[in-house]
Amino acid sequence: MVAAIAARAVESGFVVGQGTSAAVEGSWPYAPVVEALGDLCRRHPGLLDGLRVEHRQEIDRALAGAELTWSGASSHQRLFVAATELVRLAAASTGVLLTVDDVHEADDASLRLLHYLARSTRDQRVCLVLAHRPAPSAGALADTRRSLLERHGAAEIELGPLGPADVAALVQRIVARPTPELLEQITALGRGIPFAVSELARRAAGEPKRLPALDVAMIRGVPTATREVLQRVAVLGISFDTDEFVALSGLAEDEAFEHLDIALGALMIERGQSGYRFRHQLVRDALLDPVPPLRRRRIHADAAHRLIELGASAARIGHHLRESGGGVEAVPYLLRAAETEAAVGAYRDALALIEALRPDAVGAHRATALALRADLLNALGDPMATTAYREALVAAEPTAVRRLRVRLAHSAVMSGDLETTAAALAGLDADGTADDADILLARGKYAYFSSDFPTAQAIVDRAQRLVLTTEPDWKVLDLVALQGLLAHRTGQWFGQMRRELHRTRDNPEIANTVYDGYLCAAEFMLYGPTPYAEVIDVARDLQLTARRSGALRAEAFAAALIGEAALLSGDLDRAMSALTEARDLHHDLGSTGGEAHSLQRLAELHLVRGDAETAQRLLWQALPLARDSVVGRHLLQRIFGTLVLAADDPHEARALVDRAEATIGWDDACAFCSIMLAVPAAIACARAGDLVSARNHLEAARRSAEIWRGTSWEAGLAEAEAAVAAEAGDVATATRRLRAAAEIFDRTGQPRDAQRCREALARP
Repeated sequence: MVAAIAARAVESGFVVGQGTSAAVEGSWPYAPVVEALGDLCRRHPGLLDGLRVEHRQEIDRALAGAELTWSGASSHQRLFVAATELVRLAAASTGVLLTVDDVHEADDASLRLLHYLARSTRDQRVCLVLAHRPAPSAGALADTRRSLLERHGAAEIELGPLGPADVAALVQRIVARPTPELLEQITALGRGIPFAVSELARRAAGEPKRLPALDVAMIRGVPTATREVLQRVAVLGISFDTDEFVALSGLAEDEAFEHLDIALGALMIERGQSGYRFRHQLVRDALLDPVPPLRRRRIHADAAHRLIELGASAARIGHHLRESGGGVEAVPYLLRAAETEAAVGAYRDALALIEALRPDAVGAHRATALALRADLLNALGDPMATTAYREALVAAEPTAVRRLRVRLAHSAVMSGDLETTAAALAGLDADGTADDADILLARGKYAYFSSDFPTAQAIVDRAQRLVLTTEPDWKVLDLVALQGLLAHRTGQWFGQMRRELHRTRDNPEIANTVYDGYLCAAEFMLYGPTPYAEVIDVARDLQLTARRSGALRAEAFAAALIGEAALLSGDLDRAMSALTEARDLHHDLGSTGGEAHSLQRLAELHLVRGDAETAQRLLWQALPLARDSVVGRHLLQRIFGTLVLAADDPHEARALVDRAEATIGWDDACAFCSIMLAVPAAIACARAGDLVSARNHLEAARRSAEIWRGTSWEAGLAEAEAAVAAEAGDVATATRRLRAAAEIFDRTGQPRDAQRCREALARP
């Protein structure tokens, strides 16, 4: 059916990409989707030329299927975004059809990418056709199907077995005048499967007096020697190239090609996109089913060692070694495969590999496996990550202990386990090595969250030297942000800003780091008790001083701060002027983070004025800028939060929540900024009737709100609680929380938001 749909799509002018989840055993993560995208690029090679450089690099990396190392950071978002941009580009002029067959065999990572593509291209001329055998009632495929069918406009076409009339029509294409007895036999043996019916009819046409059994029909007509060669090749998967065929055959090249020609002539295999493939999975099954377990293990062992000679991927080699029973021998290969999967965000698949190899891992391999397992659990947000880091520390090599202790501290402090954080950090201090920023950040967070503000201040003072001497990254920026929060807490925030202005005005790179780092601290002040008029006055003074000093980055920062304060207080004209100036200044300075931030606030302004279309356009413009900036982990959450608010209807808003979750990596989380997505996400899920997801996002908002005490985000949390209560039918709680939200918004000087809550109270 998939092939027929693809053929009709080509006739209609659509561009087509085809993939299958049964292609190669032990293949690269996302393999079926990458295969479909690769087919799309082969058919239309000019597509890649239209992509941005970073998107093309990501697609090229996926198509190459190279092994990767993992630092512990999430990077799969880049592939998700690049794949979506490629499909959007292909759909711009005609339409795109992507087909993936045998989805029941797809890995978790492929299902997540397919889910993301389906959600992200709903507004494009894009059709995804996913074919699978009867779906399970639980598991990743069941969850994906349920989500696409219930929330994302998917349609299900259930194909049952061919009926007697259809079987007869199919047989008559091959056998001129089939007898009723032949039709009855083929109907019974073929079980209504089109390929099986055709195969049986073809055999019956050649041997009209004898109809072989189905499995015999699949592989009939080839010599025993050829069948044995094909059985060895079949362990690779449904697809293979000539080098693999020759290697797995164990024969000289000329002799191997003779068997290949025989198999082609017998229609057991056919030419594929980049080599050969069995005509159908049923052919491969018919070859492998009669192979005894002991012989199959030997075939896998032989396949593994021949793939090693060919320089195949660690994933494929490890798969065959494991299937051969060589668990210990498979460990180093499976470890490399797991690291590659982790590097592209296939965390659950990588974790499954680690769990499979753990019983056989010893020594250094065991230490590596346990450390990787802990990092994977941390990436998945699993509460067992802290326990996993403890286990990894017991087995760790001395050189890895320091790094693991720091990661244990980060995991524990983010889960609120301050006792474990203190134990992990005991004796650890910055010593000029690569872990310094990690250690200082963990120590600073521990001191801040345990209310030891003098120690936190001493730590961020040390962090100043990092700003001056290291490459800025999110760890350094978080330390700068902590410095800003401490300055704000003591009422010295603006004084701190003036000092930074004079200290950094002659060094644009350091200025960028400082002002990007103060992003969270500024937001904390904007939503706190400081009157907006005071914020605007002091920010204007900072702006004028920066302008006289020629410190354009500080001037742009001040302009954005003025615009944000004006927007929140309801002075929309001043907000438009200041935010437009901030956007233009940041653009001219090449500050992608500042430009994205200004665009997001401008989008909020247009949303307030009722222009959702312009707001959405600005947000989609801001999104790639935010991803490319060092402050992306702070900006992505607020951009997606505003996109959810700007959605045209509850179902689109709910879809955007899913898209945000798939795009934002575990290490993009910011304890402060997460509330800016969690609140609108909880409201959107509640309004779409998804109370389970709404309560999950509400819980995330509550955790973040602990840090935002005394600010208007307490009102945002109350508004989200009201939405969830209303959907649950608890009118009294919804009313009470909406009133509380309106009162807090009034108290913090946000009349527009207070009015929105009162209007909601007035509605039934």
